[in-house]
Amino acid sequence: LVFGDPTMDMRTEVPFEMSVSAPYLLPAGSTEATFHVHSPVDGAIEGAMVCMRNEVEGLYLTGLTNSSGSVTFTFPAMSQQSPSYWTVTSHNALPKEGVISGVGTAGESGAVIGRIGVPFPNPSSSMVAFPLTLDTSVSFELTIYDLSGRTVSTVHSGELESGSHELVWDGRTEGSIAPAGVYLARYVTAGGQTGIHKLVLTR
Repeated sequence: LVFGDPTMDMRTEVPFEMSVSAPYLLPAGSTEATFHVHSPVDGAIEGAMVCMRNEVEGLYLTGLTNSSGSVTFTFPAMSQQSPSYWTVTSHNALPKEGVISGVGTAGESGAVIGRIGVPFPNPSSSMVAFPLTLDTSVSFELTIYDLSGRTVSTVHSGELESGSHELVWDGRTEGSIAPAGVYLARYVTAGGQTGIHKLVLTR
């Protein structure tokens, strides 16, 4: 006989790193928080478990992402400037966790990134586009690295306005055509949101 928790998820492949877009600020007066979860290869992850807790407020919330990779929690208005903690888990993915600041005032921006689309085409023989939607204007950096961690190209570094954007890597290093291989595209916002996508370049 084999005993154990039948609800425990068992990995069936090498785990991958998810990309999670979470609020970076939930000040006093906030009543909701939205999370977006994506795979660097397949895009939106449906059924990812998102947990958020705030011990000062007595909050412990859990939910599963929908087909768009999103889940929104609603709760009574935050009464104090206290941090909230979140954890995201999904099948065959490495768990991710983070902290949401509670310092600020109601009405300040929460999640900066509304949606990170799947880079396309991927694999690619030349250019790769990165679609994204921003809820607010923000300083945004998108950098391409090779598997040794060396910077190959800085696609964008600077302010982006709210709305939809499409950043494009031209498949080149700073001075020449990048060789075929696997690369990592990493984005970072001024609010601390970050994520990684794996890219395959063919020649």
